[in-house]
Amino acid sequence: VAGETIERQIILPAGCELEGFVLGENVTLEGAKISMVTSMEDDAEAASVERGFFSLPGLTQGFATIYIQHPGYQEESFNLLVPGDKIGIRKPFLLKPSQEFTATAITEDGTAINNATILVQRQGQKIFEGSIGELNSMNIMAAGQTYLISAQHNPQPGNPATTLVSPRQTWTMPAEGSGKIQLTLRPGGFISGAVLTAQSWQPYGGASVRVTAINPAGEPISEEVIVWCDPYGIFKTPMLPPGKYAVAATHPHYGVRGKLITVGDAGEFSIGTVTLPE
Repeated sequence: VAGETIERQIILPAGCELEGFVLGENVTLEGAKISMVTSMEDDAEAASVERGFFSLPGLTQGFATIYIQHPGYQEESFNLLVPGDKIGIRKPFLLKPSQEFTATAITEDGTAINNATILVQRQGQKIFEGSIGELNSMNIMAAGQTYLISAQHNPQPGNPATTLVSPRQTWTMPAEGSGKIQLTLRPGGFISGAVLTAQSWQPYGGASVRVTAINPAGEPISEEVIVWCDPYGIFKTPMLPPGKYAVAATHPHYGVRGKLITVGDAGEFSIGTVTLPE
């Protein structure tokens, strides 16, 4: 009918809500950090409140992993199947008391760096990123778990070329007793290159470049670093720890092309040109 407005309502599924309680030994834990990673990529975060309660609403059916950490307790992960036929599930999550752990960072001449930034990953998931002192005070490393750990420090903030980095170390927290790790920081290396068109060799300004550390089998072992090309198609990464990297240039209209490169202890490591189809 002319002039008539027809209203239509689109009803989307609300998803499942997870209600959880973070517990220690005979105590509830307020202020715990909760991160959920799902197979449907609807990741979520929360913090526990009174009685250790937290809520993650609107979850899509599928497999999920919940990472929980609280100062003074071992960080823990829990696998969960989010059902598609329920509007909510409620579960307790128990954390174990921590074991003593100490991380230190030094320069090549043995000078201690007490304010270094440390990155801790487990199975590709970032567990902690912050000051080394904060990690030591939280004391969250889990007995028997294996971590990928690296550190960095810039004695001249604002000048990326002075950044010191440590090689990534694969380290396992002892099943019993205390754990210690020492990271040696040295001048880092960075990756540079240019992204051009395949036929006319024109620069692809605005293309993104994703850089991921990989193991000898070619599997990713760290979160990717994303940098952007300048108007001339040139890119440069921040300082990176020594190791092997996969470098992939991407453009929303022209696909993906990649190369492998090994970064040494210091200096610039160029991959040359990466060409994307026109």
